[in-house]
Amino acid sequence: MDGKEIQSALRNLGLRIEDPMANYIARQLKSGTKNIPIFGGDARTGIAIHKTLTPAEIQAAASMST
Repeated sequence: MDGKEIQSALRNLGLRIEDPMANYIARQLKSGTKNIPIFGGDARTGIAIHKTLTPAEIQAAASMST
């Protein structure tokens, strides 16, 4: 999964992230990290959000976007 796919997947969860965060998440997914801290903004309001997601949650969000 590349950065653009991750951005699209997380947007399904209402979370907007920038390119550097998407690339960080892609690296974490490849390394097998169990919990990935994510910093972004609410997709509607832009309010800063910090979430910790598992790779399974990110994959499920990605399947919603296809």
